[in-house]
Amino acid sequence: MSNIRILGYYDQYDKTQVYADASPIGLGCVLIQHDVKRPRVIAYGNKSLTDCERRYCQTEKEALLLVWAVEHFNIYFYGKESFDLITDHKPLEVIFGPKSKTCARIERWVLRLQSYNYKIICRPGKSNIADPLSRLFITSATQSFGNENYVNLVIEASRSIAVSLKEIMEGCNSHPEIQMVKEGLQNGNWKTEVSNYKIFELELCCQDGILLTGNKIVIPINLRRKILLAAHEGHPDIVAMKARLRTKVWWPRIDKDAENLVKACKSCTLVSTPNPPNPMKRRTLPTQAWIDVAIDFQGPLPSGHYLFVIVDYFSRYKESKVMKTITSSDTIEVLKEIFSRLGIPVTISVDNGPRLTSDLFVKFCSDYNIRLFNTIPY
Repeated sequence: MSNIRILGYYDQYDKTQVYADASPIGLGCVLIQHDVKRPRVIAYGNKSLTDCERRYCQTEKEALLLVWAVEHFNIYFYGKESFDLITDHKPLEVIFGPKSKTCARIERWVLRLQSYNYKIICRPGKSNIADPLSRLFITSATQSFGNENYVNLVIEASRSIAVSLKEIMEGCNSHPEIQMVKEGLQNGNWKTEVSNYKIFELELCCQDGILLTGNKIVIPINLRRKILLAAHEGHPDIVAMKARLRTKVWWPRIDKDAENLVKACKSCTLVSTPNPPNPMKRRTLPTQAWIDVAIDFQGPLPSGHYLFVIVDYFSRYKESKVMKTITSSDTIEVLKEIFSRLGIPVTISVDNGPRLTSDLFVKFCSDYNIRLFNTIPY
């Protein structure tokens, strides 16, 4: 139970109080105005909780009560500078505090009170005049929905907007395949032409001439093309189109029909065509030796070592070094030794390995005025 009193001040003599209480089935509140002589009841309010709200925990019910009580008597607090919310539920002081980290539901309720300047105060309450109002509800016994009503609801919810229910009924009653399926369901006599339906025998049923499987409508052959075109509106891909169809309709090999339609759609084919790879072309031969070189690693070898290889594009001269570690700093030391003997090239071609594209290696090439080219992976 809760006891919330919302205190505001109309002037220096009068004040208002709202007593509010939350029960497992409803919310109740009473607005009282105090003058110089005596308190007077101004208004009553109560609200029954929905089935979803009744499953809230007690703290969530108390928070909902506080928000609903303020909004219910909003006309009395509109334009007031500030008022106090007095409750006997201690957690509300923290929940509606400035540093609270609540769930999304209570956070939305807190945001609804942002237009009010209020303060939460917790005081233990021994009596609450709003307690009877929170239980003043007449509960009516729920009526059974019924199997037939449920099946009709499935049909109405699954019916495609592009195809009317009358068209589906006429298609099911006139198409021989659907008639053979209905005969198999009634008599257990399944013909060879509808053997692909027999494996779903326990899921199929018939209502008002319409064939259903689970919560989906079985579409006859003469309407399947229309359903597929409706599901392909907006040109979704294969996965999205299958997801659309599976929510409402079904027929044997429906996924295959959806794939064939998307693959045959010229617009989808044009948009989904991947970019062609860069054409391979022969590298232009340098004008002299040791201008353009390429480097790479081979390994690891059975001994755990690597071979560092450098090749000149003009003369096809190559050198190889055995390396235990192939970090960027080790690679730079090997190149410095080779460049001290053969000179510094103009360009170096490397692959996209992390050792040859690191910031340290790029800075080394920049310091030696070497242009660095990365090969395209094929």
